[in-house]
Amino acid sequence: MYRLTLITSLIVFLTSAGAPVAPTAAASLSDDTDPPQIAFRTPDDGAYYRQNTHAVIVDFQCSDSGSGIVSCVGTQPPGASLDTAQAGAHTFTVTAVDNAGNQSSRTITYWIVGVPSVNLSSPVEEANYTVGQPVYATYSCTSTVPEISDLRCYGTDDGQFAASGSLIDTGTVGPHYFTVIAFELLGIDGYLSHRYWVRYPFSGFDSPVSASGTIDGAKAKEAIPLKFSLGGYRGNDPVGSVHWEHVSCSDWTSLNEGWNLAGGTLSYNTSTDRYTELVPTDPSFKGTCQQLTLALADYTLHVVNVKFRG
Repeated sequence: MYRLTLITSLIVFLTSAGAPVAPTAAASLSDDTDPPQIAFRTPDDGAYYRQNTHAVIVDFQCSDSGSGIVSCVGTQPPGASLDTAQAGAHTFTVTAVDNAGNQSSRTITYWIVGVPSVNLSSPVEEANYTVGQPVYATYSCTSTVPEISDLRCYGTDDGQFAASGSLIDTGTVGPHYFTVIAFELLGIDGYLSHRYWVRYPFSGFDSPVSASGTIDGAKAKEAIPLKFSLGGYRGNDPVGSVHWEHVSCSDWTSLNEGWNLAGGTLSYNTSTDRYTELVPTDPSFKGTCQQLTLALADYTLHVVNVKFRG
């Protein structure tokens, strides 16, 4: 009984002497006037990321040295995959509230980088140009993030650099390939390629071929002269091959017996600007109809339907 009375008396003494006591919750909240702090890890302010990637994980943190955090909310929650579907500039906002009701908000800007677009208006895809024709390359590239882009736009004509506005190669016949590549941030590249063709200015066959492209009454074993102009001298080998095919005399359709190569002889006459391909015939052609095809080095085919005497 004596000990209990002593302890009680000691407590009363200390209290009346002003000993410190823990502050009440109301007193702590009223003393906290500082807003919470917000720290971004991902996305980072000014950062850029590839479009449609799922490897970017949202990571941010709110802290408060006073009454503590009660709410920390972002455009997307921590641990989520950052929305990278739409290319261009984006903002991300985090709002924090502490137990004292203090609020802070922070917004950062980041960019989603997509594949740059490439426009190639000349040469036109699968276009035919005449050998020597002046044709100018026209192309451009556009970034999905022009505000921060480091876009580079290059054209090549058959592998050789070609600036927009420069002449493309029409000096050699056949197929050509013009390609434009747009080099962008993060190694994201745009690509577009057009194939174009350079042809001889073939104007048709002269006599003995008719205007309709036929020869009627040819003699087997006698060579047939195919005369034509290519708009000037094109060297010694503008002809790729010549071949015969047995066809129906009623409608010139193939009898599906295959092709027979013909070993023709080519010459050029400067005064008339005419090539002549002298094509041999076979005795077996007597009384038949044959289709004669001249294949030029520019990948064009020119057909003559020939009816042989019986």
